[in-house]
Amino acid sequence: MDKFSTLQVLSVILFTCSTVIANSYNNIIPPLEKHFNFYGRFDFSEKNLVKFDWPGCAIEFSFKGSGFKILLEDGFNDFNIIIDKKLHKIIKTKPGKFIYIAAKNLKNTEHNVLIAKKTESFEKPSIFKGIILNQDSKILPPPLKPKYKIEFIGDSITVGYGNESRSIKCKDFKNWTNNYLSYAQITARELNAEASIIAISGKGIVRNYGEKKVISQKPLPYYYDKTLLTQDNKKWNFKNWKSDITVICLGTNDFSTTPHPSKEVFIKSYRKLISQIKSKNKNTKIFIMGSPTLEEPLNTYLTEIAKKEKIKFIKLPKTPVNQLGCDWHPNVFAHQKIAEILIKEIRKYMHQ
Repeated sequence: MDKFSTLQVLSVILFTCSTVIANSYNNIIPPLEKHFNFYGRFDFSEKNLVKFDWPGCAIEFSFKGSGFKILLEDGFNDFNIIIDKKLHKIIKTKPGKFIYIAAKNLKNTEHNVLIAKKTESFEKPSIFKGIILNQDSKILPPPLKPKYKIEFIGDSITVGYGNESRSIKCKDFKNWTNNYLSYAQITARELNAEASIIAISGKGIVRNYGEKKVISQKPLPYYYDKTLLTQDNKKWNFKNWKSDITVICLGTNDFSTTPHPSKEVFIKSYRKLISQIKSKNKNTKIFIMGSPTLEEPLNTYLTEIAKKEKIKFIKLPKTPVNQLGCDWHPNVFAHQKIAEILIKEIRKYMHQ
């Protein structure tokens, strides 16, 4: 038997074993919306599983009992397991289909659980196939969802790239990336809002980081209408989820390396994204933010855009060196400071 055939056989054996093991449990809870709250963009097109890949996607549920396991197919991401609003553990996934022990020996009482995608991935979607409750446990109705919805559109800053590092030099930025501690998620929690994160590291409005051409083929706006960032054919249904507030934090990558897009092209492309957002959700309140790591010409251009669009521009102070994480990105402390500025501005709108 050749090497390729051997791998095929092993793949079938692993899949069969994981399926048999999963089916041997009596307390499997399938990934249905009657059991779970799903925050972010998810693909429900296939039976008994959901796919997702945007940063910060989260799955929430309530149960009574001592513990549970998670049925996941991944290998590229880490997940925060937050129980009763406290970090319980971090699951680092392995390639393939696995059952992960998320919690055991909890007090046999009611618990709230959030499974939150900690990292960013570009390879393929994560697949959630449900949970397996301990025999002494039972599923409860999902918690009430937050009052508001906020959509965050951005780049690596919104992702929370390398934000848990205390050094700008990191061997593996994934280990230091935690979207749950990004300014976006901090803001959403403080404002009693669910967050949808549409952000990809390295992307710009016109030009992506380090690309040789002035105009990139696939900047961030290219992905805005997609359910899954890794699959072009999955279009998002904007009727199913409409944000009360939309926050855009883009432009750092357009101007952090040369060649820079012209003022005219940048402003036109930025306003085109705003028009696209308004066409999908005319009632959302749009805020545009500057960059915490780059000031000009971005702030000047955003000021002009805000004036023309009659929206709020939030200028951010430049993050000091001692508050930077991996590759010159804001660390968790800096993200908290950014969130405080954003929260203050959004609250002004909420109290109008």
